[in-house]
Amino acid sequence: MSTPLPRVSDILAAAGLAPDFSVVAPHVLEAARARGTAVHALLEADAYGYLDDDAVTPETAPYLDAYRKLIAESGAAHIAS
Repeated sequence: MSTPLPRVSDILAAAGLAPDFSVVAPHVLEAARARGTAVHALLEADAYGYLDDDAVTPETAPYLDAYRKLIAESGAAHIAS
């Protein structure tokens, strides 16, 4: 069994570089968390070729467009992890 890799947010916190969200309203943080989770799932599905276009919403479409533009313009290639 392999050891899970640390999360970026955990590494930043350990280095004292994590942002202070204590002044952000909880509902704003929750909306950002939900959006981030949705975008992550969308980009993963696109990268692995199983994206259902019906899953793209007006809120997530700009993130998908930006991701696709980055891939196209940078020449980056997807690799298996």
